Amino acid sequence: MRLAMFEAAVDRSLLLADISGSTALYDTVGNEEGARRIHACLDAMRDAILAAGGRFVGAKGDDVLASFDAADAALTAARFILDAVPTGGLAVHVGLHFGSVVSARNDIFGDAVNVTARLAGAANPGEVLISEDFVAQLLPEGRAALRPLAPMSLKGKPLPMGVYSLGQDTRIFEMAGRGAAGPPAPLPASIAFRFEDREVRLMDAQNVAIGRASDNAFVVDRPWVSRRHATIAVSAGRVQFTDHSSYGTWLTLDATAEFLVRRETVLLVGRGRFSLGITAADEDAAVIEFEVGS
Repeated sequence: MRLAMFEAAVDRSLLLADISGSTALYDTVGNEEGARRIHACLDAMRDAILAAGGRFVGAKGDDVLASFDAADAALTAARFILDAVPTGGLAVHVGLHFGSVVSARNDIFGDAVNVTARLAGAANPGEVLISEDFVAQLLPEGRAALRPLAPMSLKGKPLPMGVYSLGQDTRIFEMAGRGAAGPPAPLPASIAFRFEDREVRLMDAQNVAIGRASDNAFVVDRPWVSRRHATIAVSAGRVQFTDHSSYGTWLTLDATAEFLVRRETVLLVGRGRFSLGITAADEDAAVIEFEVGS
């Protein structure tokens, strides 16, 4: 059996972009048209990476992976991807991280790749989540456009990681804070969510546990809901939803297609809904509506 010949480990800025909404798209427009739109999206992401000077490592399923010598080039590629990806039922979420990787067989490997994928998975549609290690590599003008978030727990990591965000909402901060010495201070945030005849509002520095067990502050008694299914926390001007369950949570943000969150953290923005354990389309679903305010 031949073993892969790995090159020496090197530090690289990494980008992983993932498409969301493909399952719903296939159901809506059929396999042929769905495949055409998804491949157009993948091509747009590849072109954005190459235009920014990155190395396109490859595509697996609905995501693309790339590496860059410079962090600022990777951030530029992420911007290009947000702007260039076709609409029509699809959206992308992107992760950026800096770390050590090894190369073999035209691919790259290492913990840094896994972290980049976790960040992409935790990002909302239309958002880039960026690690603190990556931000440290940026020039000052690149950092000024980013919004700092509360530390985020990623699967497989023992400690929360410092994370920044770039997305539709952070572009407003970029325009307002141009020329400032650093990222603007986050705005206060709150969330109100409703289930059946009950409504709860959380303000900054507050959190709530949701699940089947009676000791949760917000109880949803359904057999497919885990005892401690999820938590919602408001911190540093952002609202974080963390799923702890076996079956996951089906989440919809504003007009985005429903997507599954399982044992990971995402940021809630605008209005939406989440369904614990089963899709909101199921007639037995326990659908919780929410609205994030400031």
